[in-house]
Amino acid sequence: MIFMKSIVNIAAQSNGNVFSPPEASVWDHTCGAAVAHAMKRTSLVCALVSILLGASIGAKAQTATGQITGTIKDATGAVVPGAKVTVTSEQTGFTRDTVSNGSGDYSFALLPVGVYSVSAAQQGFQTAKQSGIQLNVTQVARIDLQLAAGATTQTIDVKASTIAVETETSSVGQVVTQRQVTQLPLNGRNFLQLLFLGAGAVQTSGEQGSMRQGEGDAISINGSRPTSNNYLLDGMVNTDTSLNTPAVVLSVDAIQEFKEQTATYSAEYGFSANQINIISRGGTNDFHGALFAFDRNDAFDARSYFQANIPPLRQNQFGFVIDGPIYIPKLYNGKNKTFFMANFEGTRIRQGIDSLNLVPTPAELSGHFTTTIIDPTTGLPFQNNTVPQDRYSRLARLGVQKFFPAPNVDLAEGNYRQTTSLPNDVNQQTYRIDQNLGKFGTIFGRGTVSDYSSQNSGSVNVPLGNNFFVEDTTNWAVSHTITFGPNIVNQFRFGYLEATANQGGYPADPNDIASLALTGVFTNLSPAQRVYPSIGMTGGYSGVGGAVNAYTTSNQPMWEFADSLTIVRGNHTLGMGVEYRQWSLNRDLADNFLGNFSFNGFATGNPVADMLLGYYNDAAVFQPGGFGVGDQAGNPRQFKLKYLAPYFQDDWKVTPSLTLNLGLRWDWRSVPYEAHNRMGWLDVTNPAGGLCGRSVAGNERYHRWQLLPLLRPEQPG
Repeated sequence: MIFMKSIVNIAAQSNGNVFSPPEASVWDHTCGAAVAHAMKRTSLVCALVSILLGASIGAKAQTATGQITGTIKDATGAVVPGAKVTVTSEQTGFTRDTVSNGSGDYSFALLPVGVYSVSAAQQGFQTAKQSGIQLNVTQVARIDLQLAAGATTQTIDVKASTIAVETETSSVGQVVTQRQVTQLPLNGRNFLQLLFLGAGAVQTSGEQGSMRQGEGDAISINGSRPTSNNYLLDGMVNTDTSLNTPAVVLSVDAIQEFKEQTATYSAEYGFSANQINIISRGGTNDFHGALFAFDRNDAFDARSYFQANIPPLRQNQFGFVIDGPIYIPKLYNGKNKTFFMANFEGTRIRQGIDSLNLVPTPAELSGHFTTTIIDPTTGLPFQNNTVPQDRYSRLARLGVQKFFPAPNVDLAEGNYRQTTSLPNDVNQQTYRIDQNLGKFGTIFGRGTVSDYSSQNSGSVNVPLGNNFFVEDTTNWAVSHTITFGPNIVNQFRFGYLEATANQGGYPADPNDIASLALTGVFTNLSPAQRVYPSIGMTGGYSGVGGAVNAYTTSNQPMWEFADSLTIVRGNHTLGMGVEYRQWSLNRDLADNFLGNFSFNGFATGNPVADMLLGYYNDAAVFQPGGFGVGDQAGNPRQFKLKYLAPYFQDDWKVTPSLTLNLGLRWDWRSVPYEAHNRMGWLDVTNPAGGLCGRSVAGNERYHRWQLLPLLRPEQPG
């Protein structure tokens, strides 16, 4: 059907950066007596007026549901008011009744996704029925029925077309079905790869791929920022807002379908620009199940030209899924009433790496060089171009002892071939229960827990330079849907999401750290924070020591409550609801607690010699400051955030060929605040410079970023 759409934007959304400082602030030159106007992250979003010829758009809130609507007519084309219309799930036996209005129109809102049949009966007419109707998430399927004269005991059953043309909404998006999810080849079985089936989705580089492992890299849709994606699971939040990645990447065997919506969707959706709504698989009246195992092995791989051997690879993914009615012999038969789904998926990967690197030779590490080496204290060459070992810095002594591997090849590409195997383990399990409560409606609950761990190589010396990633996620949701008569339906939902993503380095031996005699650094480091200092040298040398930027922590506990109400009254389908989220964003991005040191040869003419003597050209460290939290090392912050979004829409069928879709949504985000009053920002108006904020004791002050020399060359020790 050809339709015309007109959209009027009443107000533009203004999300902003939730970590922006107050926009209008008055400060004195010492950052005291700050007066900040609180920012209201307030926006009016998606006020839409759509004019559709021959279309009737119904309310479809931010849920895991769809809608069936249509018109009942007789053989002459006249509308049939007062017809009893029944929708039935062909998978679970669930039914719902309504009556066509004075225009012959009917509507079933908030239906779970699945396969349905619709029938209409009226005195003096044969019963008309259409079966095999596939209803997808957020879809508004139009099913018009024609009644023929005859007895109601006679039924005309028409099978639905296998190809359904979307004529009821102006939303731009794409549904990925269960068959596509389970049968298309996916390396790693990550459903996010299926987002690229739709136009406009591309993968870009960003922190998402490095700071939240296993969730895929940054994804931009239609040119928007990767942080503009709102991931939903069964209509509830599934977004880790620290980096805007999906918190749970559901096993493909537990996914019924998902839909990506990118433009002109209805006012029921908000929070971000793009909506990715994933629907978990539910049970039916028939039992279904599968055991699966997928294997990748280096025995099937070929060696590249520069590889001496094929790197080891063991990638095993295994699990099961089972669903059906709950049946306990002689005790309970859940057919048409109670259904379950259980899924487990495990992943075990041992990924080998084979890389060529450049490291100093044993002679160089013992102080013997073949080029002229200048003594920085005299400006004259060292005798025999040899650096005395009693002049070695403390860091060099530790590095020579533990950091630098011996060369094992002699190639133009490097003198050290690094070969190792890195582990990656994932376990995920999902359980779902659906219950038909009869006149009290339907309810479902789903719980998903996932744990992830992996390692990667942060420097050439394994395992001292390894990074360790640990991620744990819990996501559960409960939804209750009930009808009040034939024309009112309500759905209440609440859920919880906790996403943890922590990263740390290989714990350094406390005795090694003590030998460095560092000053001005944290002394109460946890094992994940106590990472060896890193050493970088120009001239093509590979980095050694601890991994750079090894430590970060992130934890997001979030609660969400939502309610959606649909009322069909005459020629109006009214939809209204509200969504509320409350969460904490607990992060610590402080790292490099024991220093990163760079050497470029400015002092001696050789970067290795500079390293031995301790003449670094650049160093970085995270030091204790005025924003510290008690005796905790690092910079832990606990940001509190709230989100409230009421909406209202009216689908007004003005004439049989003209429908107005009117909608209004208000998205409000609170100004984030730090739970312990520890926030800071750069004050560009302060002549003294530095970071401004409120300290632990409540005294306003400024703090300059200052890096104290940690290993003075004049004191090689």
